[in-house]
Amino acid sequence: MPTFLFVCLIVVFQSASANDSLARVEGGNIRFKKTDQVSMVSEKLTISEKEVEVEYVFRNRQQKPITDTVSWPLPELQSELPYAIDGRIEDWMQGKDPIHFEVKVDDKPVTPKILTKKKFYAQSHQEYQLQVNYVWEQTFPPGKNVKVTHKYRTSLGTGWGHSPQDIAFGNHSGLSIEDKLTYCVDSTFLKSFEKLKNKLTTKLPGSNYTTLNDYMHFNSFGRFAYILRTANNWAGPIETFELNIVKSSPTTLVSLCWDDLKKVSSTKFQSIKNNFQPSSDLAVLFVFDR
Repeated sequence: MPTFLFVCLIVVFQSASANDSLARVEGGNIRFKKTDQVSMVSEKLTISEKEVEVEYVFRNRQQKPITDTVSWPLPELQSELPYAIDGRIEDWMQGKDPIHFEVKVDDKPVTPKILTKKKFYAQSHQEYQLQVNYVWEQTFPPGKNVKVTHKYRTSLGTGWGHSPQDIAFGNHSGLSIEDKLTYCVDSTFLKSFEKLKNKLTTKLPGSNYTTLNDYMHFNSFGRFAYILRTANNWAGPIETFELNIVKSSPTTLVSLCWDDLKKVSSTKFQSIKNNFQPSSDLAVLFVFDR
């Protein structure tokens, strides 16, 4: 039976998630495919520090109902990253749900199954990647809209994220070269970032940290990625796509590669696109004033 893949986002150490689309479950693997039968009428994606919520409206273009498996995939989780350290990989392996993923279809709760698959690295019998998919059966009635909502807890990554190139060029005290490229960091952001660093030095006395680097490493950074391009597996473009980024504080800094993001309040940015066919994925950097 075919499978639909849904848009997802999880925020942990530059991990990524994917838009829902058609897929097929084969021997425990999720294989995604295109469909010309069900279109995405709208997608509303809201990202905040503590929670992510996605609301979709789908429409079956056929004259008969379509029943398929829907899949919401997480990124491949690396065993050496905090997924393993804080027990989340073990939770998923035991069928638990550490991100408290909730699904509703037309406002009625649905309980998804959790499918996991472990893949060891070629040169290691201990380090591995874990693929996690939340799946459920979904019927799309003919000629009608179906609203599907996801809600789950985010988990923001920390750290400066320096690459070997940064270390070679002596860039130890700021954003990494990779950060600047991945999140389209501009001069305005950098000025605010320097002011924030100066402000945070006042929080060092009485804290458990001796340097600003250590303090910001564990307190100030949040990075995440969101795979948008799998939305192209649905029939046609996303008719209306809405992105909302909600900050916990007006002083939180945000940077991402997005062409028409507008500030609608002191803590909220928004973008609305029509007939949207994503050509790249979404990566967002938060720097917190805390």
